[in-house]
Amino acid sequence: QEILDFKIPYAHLDQVFYFLAYNHSELGDAASAKRYYGELVRRFPTSSFAVEGLRELGEGAFVAREYRNAIQYFEGALSRSSQAPGFGSQLPRIHHRIAWYSYRLKQYPRAVQEMKEAIRLAGAGGEKLLSVRDEALRDLAIFMTESGEVSEAVAYFQKTASDTQFYPRVLESLGRQYERNVEPVKATPVYESLLQTRPSDERSEEHTSELQSLAYLV
Repeated sequence: QEILDFKIPYAHLDQVFYFLAYNHSELGDAASAKRYYGELVRRFPTSSFAVEGLRELGEGAFVAREYRNAIQYFEGALSRSSQAPGFGSQLPRIHHRIAWYSYRLKQYPRAVQEMKEAIRLAGAGGEKLLSVRDEALRDLAIFMTESGEVSEAVAYFQKTASDTQFYPRVLESLGRQYERNVEPVKATPVYESLLQTRPSDERSEEHTSELQSLAYLV
């Protein structure tokens, strides 16, 4: 802070702004963190620290439920990612974030597209990004099911997921979750989708019965 206050010449002011922002964030001072990250991005747009600053601004915007701003910050981080060596491992997570923010804004086609990109990049990242890939696969199953893209989802998961029963299991889990939360309007299309994915399965009768029970609640 003294370096800035007294205008001391320093060759790495971008680092100063970054660590000031980071420390304020750690102390719970989100407003100051946002200000310093903003200064970093504005004054040192080609710095590798600016890329991380944009990512942090995106995270902050999400917490504030400013989804459009969050997407813009993350898009900025993506466009400058080549400036930051080692930032490649963050790309799947950023696409995952953009997908969720797009979903919150009801931009469903983009949400699906961004989630697929997150899965592709995480898959190329090896074991260290396996958890990101698995989470993105589950989230994509939700997106495609709630968007009514069941046939497309079946084809995609048969090709992408190593386990052919991955998508049906996600549907089953999702249906149970909606039932526990007493959300019959959401549970109904999930069980309908499940019947489409495995109509001759031994549990199809059970799922049909569940649909009939849900019909009384809708």
